[in-house]
Amino acid sequence: MSDRYSITIPPEAELAASKLKDKAGLLRAIARELDRQNLYTVAHIQSAYMSFPKSGPTTLKGTRVISNRLRNSLRATKAVVAGNGLESTIGTNVVYAAALEYGFDGEETVSPHMRQSFSRQRVFGRRKKIRGADIAVRGYTRQMHLPARLMIHKGIEDRLPEYGPALGDAITQFATSHD
Repeated sequence: MSDRYSITIPPEAELAASKLKDKAGLLRAIARELDRQNLYTVAHIQSAYMSFPKSGPTTLKGTRVISNRLRNSLRATKAVVAGNGLESTIGTNVVYAAALEYGFDGEETVSPHMRQSFSRQRVFGRRKKIRGADIAVRGYTRQMHLPARLMIHKGIEDRLPEYGPALGDAITQFATSHD
């Protein structure tokens, strides 16, 4: 699923851009700033919405971060020229990210697998976790209900107002250096 956000550039930056002849250079300057702002947005999403123990309806409340796999996989693509504008995406390639972002309500199939058993025993006066035998688990289906958390959407929306002025500054800097 693709959601589009538009960024409003300040009027003085639009005026400066309209007077420029080097449109390709201007787009490259804007793309560099867009890439920089996207990095800030990725860091914001990781810290505000994908870190434990923050709580709230849009965070990973109740699901402890175990491996950092989802948080570390969040990336922003480089901005590319698309028609008269630029496009860039922020997302992840982790399979379960879509279920956490948009929610999931339905049946999930769990494949057969091996599970390790552990027990706690006293060894030399101290309680130790001792690995037991492997247990075969048969495949099964289960009902799942995950509410939509919209972590990436919320993070982008939090930072969206900061994009316009930053891109406007990039345009005016490019315009003043190419007069």
